Amino acid sequence: MRRMAPEQVYDSIRVAIQAVSMRTLETAEDPGHRRRWVNQFARPYDTDENDETDEFVGGITQAMVMMNDPDVNSAIRRATETLLANHGPSSSADSLLEQVSLAVFTRRPTSRESAMFRQHLKRMTRSDGHQTALPQVIEDLLWTYLNSSEFQLIH
Repeated sequence: MRRMAPEQVYDSIRVAIQAVSMRTLETAEDPGHRRRWVNQFARPYDTDENDETDEFVGGITQAMVMMNDPDVNSAIRRATETLLANHGPSSSADSLLEQVSLAVFTRRPTSRESAMFRQHLKRMTRSDGHQTALPQVIEDLLWTYLNSSEFQLIH
């Protein structure tokens, strides 16, 4: 296993978000967006041959951006809104979980993931009601999947 390069992470997030929401992200029109996002993780340094190359600096920096980046969080929110709008109120929570899992990992959710998802939804529903809880739980799920080692590592 190895960590994806920043470009691969960026492209993978875009593909996963587009698969969940079934629509293109707005940043597709901004070619500089990818470069700016990727540059957060690359540090230029001089080589012995007097040229410049980039060294990938992952780890904590990448984790913090993935967890707190307003673009990632906004994309997750929009993807969740579109997913819920496309499926309508009659969709089961389990079918939404399955769609997110297939979009991000190209696999069905494990029984453990399903149980944790249902437990989180039940807990949130008690405090916020189902209409508010379901979008928040889907956002939490998508955020968790995108921040998982399964998503960010090449196996």
